[in-house]
Amino acid sequence: MDRKKFFLSASLAAAGITLFKYIPFTSAKKNFDSKKVEVKINPLAVSRKKVGEKNV
Repeated sequence: MDRKKFFLSASLAAAGITLFKYIPFTSAKKNFDSKKVEVKINPLAVSRKKVGEKNV
């Protein structure tokens, strides 16, 4: 491999890795707006208020 070709491929690989790290995450942040999330509590679920004891 020639020296010129090595530096060209190494610089393209480094540029590709840095773009791959930053571009997908910055574009994903723009698509998601902050929305209110509703959490519904299941009344039939077992409550675990005490740690280490059997909840039967």
